[in-house]
Amino acid sequence: MKLSFRSDPERALARYREDGYFIEESVLGPEECDELINAGMELSGVRSSDFRPAMQPHRQNPVFLKALRNTGVVSTITRLVGGKPVGLQTEFFYGKPGVKGFANHQDNFFVEAHSDAFASAWIPLTDVSPENGGLIGYPGSHQEGRLPVRKIEAGNVAEQDPNANNEESMLPPGYSPIDIYAKKGSVVFLHSHFVHGSRANRTQNYRFVLLCTYLREGTPFRSGRYAQREPIAV
Repeated sequence: MKLSFRSDPERALARYREDGYFIEESVLGPEECDELINAGMELSGVRSSDFRPAMQPHRQNPVFLKALRNTGVVSTITRLVGGKPVGLQTEFFYGKPGVKGFANHQDNFFVEAHSDAFASAWIPLTDVSPENGGLIGYPGSHQEGRLPVRKIEAGNVAEQDPNANNEESMLPPGYSPIDIYAKKGSVVFLHSHFVHGSRANRTQNYRFVLLCTYLREGTPFRSGRYAQREPIAV
């Protein structure tokens, strides 16, 4: 049987702490995923042919707030952040065919929270692989803490998050990247300092993903000029 927070939460938590990420399968059903995709295609930006990721879509449609509050996600996040969580951010990724991926980064570079008080839930709404823009991760990299970054000259990439290719995390030698395969409706839980990026979508299909981030209640964080994060009861 595949290791799961539902069946063996202590071993699953130990694996997360060792690797810096954990894939929990079958958290959202196919209908829930399709509902989120349909809602994403009705957001204000995409109606004007803007396929950049939609920041904080829960402020436009409550279906995204429902996903942020998913009990399966929140119960696991509670373990990961060591206490009662609040939501902090939602972001809907279209992953349009041909779009470039995200540079290697740590999510906490943007949030600046305590390392063990912040975690992300990356939720694929379709099967994700290296071909359609899957994640690239560096197991164990979260143990380095917050890493320095270097500027990269990729410029503003069309149809991608404006922060996607401005900087990249500088990993010390010894870490090997892996491709993270994730099925529709699974959740890839990411430690705040887990170094990861994503590949370009080389297929003819969209790679829909919902990102939800969480913080232990009462922990200071950076709101961000673009994200405009604020605590959300979950």
